[in-house]
Amino acid sequence: MEMVEINEEKSEKKVTKSDKATKNSLTKEKEEKKSKTNFYRIDGLPSLGKLYPEETVIEGRPLRVLEVKKLTTLSEENANYVINDVIRNCIMGINLDDLLVADKLYIVFWLRWLS
Repeated sequence: MEMVEINEEKSEKKVTKSDKATKNSLTKEKEEKKSKTNFYRIDGLPSLGKLYPEETVIEGRPLRVLEVKKLTTLSEENANYVINDVIRNCIMGINLDDLLVADKLYIVFWLRWLS
């Protein structure tokens, strides 16, 4: 019987390895989809981009359903967290911490308009 248990353990390990391979391939597919998502250049920032490095190009994509739902949960306690999380997920080209407050507000309205 011990021999059977060892074989079962080996088969379990094989399943685990194949499961990991499947998860890795799904993760790669999700990353590819994210990279193919349409990002649009955000123009008209209140700062006109003058306080960012010259080569900075800020791009954003439309909000997804999950992000719109997250925005509906805004309250006084979680407003900064929710808005920062949504912006972080929807823009690229600049670090969220480097954005000016006026530009951040503009981007929130821009994302909502685009969606």
